[in-house]
Amino acid sequence: DQSGIMQSIYWARFKRKQGYKTLQVLVFDGENLVGGAICYMANPSRGASVMVSPEGPVIPWQHNKQAHEILTAIQSEVSKYACANDMVGWRIEPRLSLPTPGILKAFRRAPFDLLPQETLYLDLSPDAEGILMQMRPKGRYNIRLAMKHEVVVREIEPANSAHVLYPLLIEAAQRDGFFVEPMSFFIDLINTLSPEAMLRCFLAESNGEVLGAILVSMYGQRATYLYGGTSGQKRNLMAGYLLQWQAILESKYSNCRFYDFYGYDPFGVSTDLYARFSQFKRQFGGQVLRFVGGRDLYFVEQLADVVVKAVQELNFSASNSSVLLRGGDG
Repeated sequence: DQSGIMQSIYWARFKRKQGYKTLQVLVFDGENLVGGAICYMANPSRGASVMVSPEGPVIPWQHNKQAHEILTAIQSEVSKYACANDMVGWRIEPRLSLPTPGILKAFRRAPFDLLPQETLYLDLSPDAEGILMQMRPKGRYNIRLAMKHEVVVREIEPANSAHVLYPLLIEAAQRDGFFVEPMSFFIDLINTLSPEAMLRCFLAESNGEVLGAILVSMYGQRATYLYGGTSGQKRNLMAGYLLQWQAILESKYSNCRFYDFYGYDPFGVSTDLYARFSQFKRQFGGQVLRFVGGRDLYFVEQLADVVVKAVQELNFSASNSSVLLRGGDG
């Protein structure tokens, strides 16, 4: 599970619609693909630019010698492209758990992360009852409460999902104080990924009244809770819990092994970006994963400050991002 949707050609298509340039580097051993990376670059408004590889590179990290050879090959190609295109740095954020391997010694720890360093994984291998038993009692109770109140969850067609989801996101953002990308972002995202069966939208209703909606990606063995919003009406019906439960079941039936709640505060720090959302997410149980975080390679050593500034200007930043996948509080 060391790959991710952001290192797929489908996400690259989406980012190109958003105005990004992309570079795909593939490493082969004979005819066998053994690793690679997709780099994203925004057209800089001023000054230097950087390349970023969220969830990448994708290499066999568990095999140190082979991983080092593949990373070196990718780094060589990225460096050549960078020199020819005035790029001053490369930011990587592999789906690699701590501790940090020695082969990343040339990469400095980034001053901030593009992706959350901690996430919450739910194991989907048990049956439905077994998954329920992994949850906290409050999570199970609220799911059953929503069922008792006849909250209905259904999947909606991609053509309608952006227009249904977006007003709920705006309402949740105003209530909980987080940033929401423009409507065009969600239209591009859904139009690119839904035809490939990688993006699904679920809607919760009560007597025809929309109470919430969530957007879930399914790529490889992992489903990821990308975005969610709930109405301020009838919150006592706990529609957000039933939404998640239905998405979890659909992910399992789609042969995903894990459900990623994405972005999690395991320490209960009130100032953490994910603190409020985490109170909701932790009711579903799961395992906390902590990744190595962002790592920067500077092509010109003295340009470290320029790299930091350039990365901050990218639309992959922690306050304004297609990479920052948000979830409502249920």
